[in-house]
Amino acid sequence: MKIKKEKNGYQLTKNWFEFAFENPEKVSPNHFALMFWLIELNNRLGWKEKFGLPTVPTMELLRIKSYNTYKKILFELIEWKFITLIQKAKNQYTSNIITLNTPSNGSSGALSGALSNFDTAKKEHTTKHNDIDKHINNKPTNNKHIPDSEKTKVKHEGLRNAILRFYGFSPENPAHHRRIVDLQTCINVLDFNGSLNYFKTQVSAYMTFKKLSKQEIHGFNKFLGSLKEKHEDGGWNQENWVEKVKKHQDKDKPVYTPPKNIIK
Repeated sequence: MKIKKEKNGYQLTKNWFEFAFENPEKVSPNHFALMFWLIELNNRLGWKEKFGLPTVPTMELLRIKSYNTYKKILFELIEWKFITLIQKAKNQYTSNIITLNTPSNGSSGALSGALSNFDTAKKEHTTKHNDIDKHINNKPTNNKHIPDSEKTKVKHEGLRNAILRFYGFSPENPAHHRRIVDLQTCINVLDFNGSLNYFKTQVSAYMTFKKLSKQEIHGFNKFLGSLKEKHEDGGWNQENWVEKVKKHQDKDKPVYTPPKNIIK
């Protein structure tokens, strides 16, 4: 019986990570903290079917100061079927009685597939590249097919993190993992097809232009483009952003008017 319960605990953790990977817009670090405290607490209690979750000690442990925030997180885990509420606490100073579930949530196994592509043992495709701020004049047009094993290898982290931060995402935030994987795939596909230097030039100019002009930026997915089109349909490639920066800078310069010839 003990082995079965440990197996269920593993399955719960596995399903939680799959759910978080597929729903980055829903899951926050607070959800991660509470979920793993529930697993740890139930493990310490010997995997009881039902157990009490004391409110105030849990909030103090997880550094959650607002009771409303804590309640929202807890009830979202209930809504997502990772928890079943057996008996609701009368107030914030009493315990909820809960049981842990191992829902499949219709998981597609996307996380397992993504992680299988992080094969660092294979020799990386090497391409000489310039810094993100260096401008390249010629756009490559290579349409080689990139193997699945190459798509999410961690390469060009400086470029990747600069784009993530431009969009307000953090490379260290588990809730942003889906964005990180999508961006890493885009970079690797362009690198494999020989277009990465052009991408760097365009991205640098794109960021500069948007900051100077204060125009609205593309949505993250529209900025990257689609894998089907090898990311060449992304917002980064819809304009010559280098030329747009130059035109915008020239527009801000005062127009020179030569003095009138006063000699008759």
